[in-house]
Amino acid sequence: MPYILKVDEGLGMERTGSAGDGIEEITPSGKGDSYSPLQLHYLRQLDRLLRLRYEQGGQLNPEGVRLLDRAIYSRYCDCMDLGVGTEAQELLRRIPASSVGPRSES
Repeated sequence: MPYILKVDEGLGMERTGSAGDGIEEITPSGKGDSYSPLQLHYLRQLDRLLRLRYEQGGQLNPEGVRLLDRAIYSRYCDCMDLGVGTEAQELLRRIPASSVGPRSES
């Protein structure tokens, strides 16, 4: 059964997919926003990494969380370079992320 879940009214994107299929996509919501395939690719990757961090972060050791956080930051920077920084910031605000604790100094 198809569904459309609004990610954020201000974001101008929707998440679509079928219940239980595990496939979700971010697409422009039709407010006149038009993203290139490359912009959508990086926004989707950022969304996936953020969901992974939120859903699996508690099961990772500190090094795994740090690696995932670096991947999130890298995709965020890519989104900024591609001109979809506002959308990337909205994705970041949408998912709460907790700290794994103080960093050890090397």
